[in-house]
Amino acid sequence: MVDVLLVFDTSMLLARHPDASLRAEAPTLTDADGCYLLAPAVDELTARNDGRLRIVAPVGAHVRLRSSTLAMRAEHLAVVSGFHPADEDVLSDARLVIKDDVELTVPPTSETGAFVRRPAIDYYWQSRVRAHGTVDAQLDAILTDRAGETIGCFRWSIVVDVTTP
Repeated sequence: MVDVLLVFDTSMLLARHPDASLRAEAPTLTDADGCYLLAPAVDELTARNDGRLRIVAPVGAHVRLRSSTLAMRAEHLAVVSGFHPADEDVLSDARLVIKDDVELTVPPTSETGAFVRRPAIDYYWQSRVRAHGTVDAQLDAILTDRAGETIGCFRWSIVVDVTTP
């Protein structure tokens, strides 16, 4: 299993594209620098925003993609709405996995004085490594505000390099 974190610079994306599409089926194409791609390597965690995702994984491993933002105080949320390799020779087409039986630990407050477990929903896009190599892919994300309203739909063209551990 390889967990990949996609970190979106929502402030930069919205500043660069003030008239971004609000339709997921017609996203705004954007440059790679609006999304940092983090994946564990053999001896380090690498974070890049050059449109290349480097994954070190054996053939057969699952790759899980999750999203986050650089936004402070949760002004914006980035929801990955699709991850599609150009072909399925290196990575299988991704499928959405939703788990509604997850709990998060919340830090103690003055009222509780102790950590609190709260129910949550986890989701990620999962693909399987079919071979080592390189594949082009499309990554789609929807940005929302605190109220859950769509404020931008974006698409990135990225390159995924999968190498042996």
